[in-house]
Amino acid sequence: MNTNKIVPFFFLSLLLPLTGTSQNLSLPDAVQSALSTHPKLKQMESRKEQKSDLTKSSWGNYLPSVSVQGTYNRLNGPLEINLSPVREVILQLQSKNSAEIKNLYGITQGAGSMTDAQKAQVAAGAYQQLDKSIPAFVESVKDQTYPSANITAVQPLFTGGKLLAASGFARAEEVAADAEFRKTREDIILETTKSYCTVLLMQSVVETRKQVLDGMKIHLKQAIKAESEGLISYQQRLRAEVAVSDADQNLSADQNNLDLALTAFKSVAGIPESAVISLTDSLFFRELSDSVQLAGSGFSHQPVLSLLAAKEQSAVMGSRVKLSEFMPTVALFGRYELFPDDLSVLEPKWIVGVSLSMNLFRGGSSYYDWQAAKSQVDEVKFARKEAERQISLWMSKSWQTQKSAASRYQNLAVNVKLAQENLRVAETRFKAGMATSLDVIDARLVLEKNQIDRHQALFTYQTSVADCYAAAGLSDQILTWWLK
Repeated sequence: MNTNKIVPFFFLSLLLPLTGTSQNLSLPDAVQSALSTHPKLKQMESRKEQKSDLTKSSWGNYLPSVSVQGTYNRLNGPLEINLSPVREVILQLQSKNSAEIKNLYGITQGAGSMTDAQKAQVAAGAYQQLDKSIPAFVESVKDQTYPSANITAVQPLFTGGKLLAASGFARAEEVAADAEFRKTREDIILETTKSYCTVLLMQSVVETRKQVLDGMKIHLKQAIKAESEGLISYQQRLRAEVAVSDADQNLSADQNNLDLALTAFKSVAGIPESAVISLTDSLFFRELSDSVQLAGSGFSHQPVLSLLAAKEQSAVMGSRVKLSEFMPTVALFGRYELFPDDLSVLEPKWIVGVSLSMNLFRGGSSYYDWQAAKSQVDEVKFARKEAERQISLWMSKSWQTQKSAASRYQNLAVNVKLAQENLRVAETRFKAGMATSLDVIDARLVLEKNQIDRHQALFTYQTSVADCYAAAGLSDQILTWWLK
């Protein structure tokens, strides 16, 4: 039983909302769902099967082709061989000879020579006798209505390398389809990972916004109490209300952003929009091994380069196919008639032989087709070099970005601690009447900014790590790194 087809349906059934119950979803679960349901990946899988079948088909060109052809025919009349003029000449000559022989016989017997009239009479009599005894010189060689069928076999012997090139082209296209499938798969893993991290980022931001709003509300209560006791002015209490309003607006805006991120994630992961899900993972920090950068520097795992290498091989094989147009084609052939009784005396029951054909001149189109094919080889070769340059740049940029983000994330830890301490001091001083409401609000906003910046740095770090794996052609290992 094919478990690959069962897993997607089973997995999606878990994601369907059951009486509002939220289904837990980890990153590996999300990636599995995306790979199981993404139509682009299914398209590439179908293309792989198609190219595989075409490769198998190309090997059939080396075997003889056998075909059967049959017709049922009706002519305007039967086919005949009519030698009546020859028969007439024979009758005329033979009847005249008979008259001359009889005349000579009469002379030898002393009867004297025959007159012309007598000779004509004797010749006429001989003609009538011969006409009755000699059959008609008319032969029917084919009926007016007749069936016809034959089996024909052709075995190629030499095609100028066309068959080898065609097989090589089909194989290269199969390799290209496999590389394109792997590239699509890597893209889906990367897209799903980034979308998943985006949701985690927005959840962290929303949680921070909630904490800020709760803190602002507590401070507002303190400000109202302090105003009633005459410790602060109305303006300070009003500033506290504005801070609560701003915090509420920020929370609402980021909650909407979270909803949008979640909707986008469901679309990427192939999850029904109505499904209620809960992400089980969270943003975290873990060092990335230098081996990823080393693996990417060799380009050995990158499906884009594998795809272009296969396309280059396809172009080479296509060039060889065009070159074979200048070579002769040699083949064995044989044909056997299935209705030999309906053949004419001039048609054979079977025939075998060797055929040779060669194009001598086609207006120069063969030459220019060959030149165009060679230019295509160069085009793909340069495209491959450009792809290597772009991927190398992608790896360098991703590697530097993750290092910078890691450093920023670690450095911001001190900033957050300092902001927390400043907030604690400001709140203590405010309660003692030694600080203003604005001091507390500013301290909390500074803490909020540092916390969100740290969340953003961690998000940038994790998405850059995913980019590093993708640039190295190792997107599958993102999950291994994630689950360590």
